[in-house]
Amino acid sequence: MRILILLPGRPVAINNSGNNIGDLVEGIDIFGQSHYFSKFELVNNMLTIEAIKKAYNGANIIVRHMVNRNHPVQLFRAARRLRIWCNDNDIKLVHQFWGGPGAWAIARSLNTPYILSLLGSDLYGSYNADGSKSLKGKMLSFFSKLAAAKATRVVVMSNNMKNILPVNIQNKAVVIPEGISVEKFYQLDKQVCRQKVKWEVNGKVILFFDNGN
Repeated sequence: MRILILLPGRPVAINNSGNNIGDLVEGIDIFGQSHYFSKFELVNNMLTIEAIKKAYNGANIIVRHMVNRNHPVQLFRAARRLRIWCNDNDIKLVHQFWGGPGAWAIARSLNTPYILSLLGSDLYGSYNADGSKSLKGKMLSFFSKLAAAKATRVVVMSNNMKNILPVNIQNKAVVIPEGISVEKFYQLDKQVCRQKVKWEVNGKVILFFDNGN
């Protein structure tokens, strides 16, 4: 059984200053071109793929990356190319991570069973500083729902996400959180944790935030 996993990906140039080859992973896009991607960006997806490999024991798992997801012409070219490639290579199942226009282009083109995993902001959308949903956020949410309507099955991270989907799509949606291992990570006393990482016990509040840049 051959299963195709589609991941989002922003190619990284390894000759740029500050890009350590050890922090990158090599991958192939839908057109067969090789790229390097940030391990940090793909870490959750790669762990999920390992779980899929265990679940489909003996299956041939193929991974491809969606690049240029914001270019309409490239999206439809990629979708057409992917449909032909899946038919020629006897792909039995396509599982795509991340929604938006790219997912819709793929979902409407394929004639292969298709699973869509929505990861959060692709369904919720993104917001402006004043709390209003941005135009990009509205488009992400709109096209994610269109793609979900075409999908054979939809995976979401929470019940809240499932409830956002139109009622006629909810019956084919399943909740599978992309969470952390509670065996390796668990809550401890704040002061004990500060001591372990050698931070001031009564120091400043420290926040971790990544905006994708």
